[in-house]
Amino acid sequence: MRTTTGKTTKARRAGTTAAALAAAALLLTACGGNDTGGTDAAQKVDSQAGPLPGDQADPSASEEGGKDPSAPASPGRDASSTPSGKESTGGGDGSKTGGGTATSDPGSDAKPAASTQCHTSELSVRVGDNHPGAGQEGFALVLTNTSSRTCTVYGYPGLAFVNDAGEQVTVDPERAPGTKERVSLTPGKSAWSPLTFTNPRATGVTTITPAAIRLTPPDERDYLKAAWKGGPVSNTGKASVPRVGPFTAGTGE
Repeated sequence: MRTTTGKTTKARRAGTTAAALAAAALLLTACGGNDTGGTDAAQKVDSQAGPLPGDQADPSASEEGGKDPSAPASPGRDASSTPSGKESTGGGDGSKTGGGTATSDPGSDAKPAASTQCHTSELSVRVGDNHPGAGQEGFALVLTNTSSRTCTVYGYPGLAFVNDAGEQVTVDPERAPGTKERVSLTPGKSAWSPLTFTNPRATGVTTITPAAIRLTPPDERDYLKAAWKGGPVSNTGKASVPRVGPFTAGTGE
């Protein structure tokens, strides 16, 4: 009986030891699984979630327009940077094209050089006496500088023959060939443009006697008015059409 009891006690002790070893093994296995499982879980969250609050330094956020408010501005977006576009010229509207920040070009605030062109408000006009010859009528259209500054005229005048109501009564004069020159007019000085046409009686065309002329100085929009004392003028455009030449210095007298 003692033998049997001793064997039973040893068996129980062995079973207890085996159970303890098995439990320890299971505990070690669980700990290892937790390490692996914890790493997988962190990777999944990182791949699915957006940046943490305040974390705006992620490159993908910058690519999508996100930006760290504390980060310095990039050179291409600095308000003081030089624009990469070109200023448009001719039509108009002062708009710019191209990327970058639009700023005024260096020196754009500087005042432009004063124009030397004579403006209509600085001039007076008169029609000189007729100097006929070989069936041609010849008059001088005289502009005089009435301003206090020196200015210039260059090119041809605009001209219209009008009635008392200011209505044009003849066809537009033609431009006679001639060399254009820039005429400098000090205060009180004059420039003249030749006005010529064939005597209408020689060509037999219908005529009209204008009351005045309206002359527009070169490159101006406003006109000057002077009485017309030169007699009848062709109103058909078929013959005896008046012709004007470019301005030259003097009065043509």
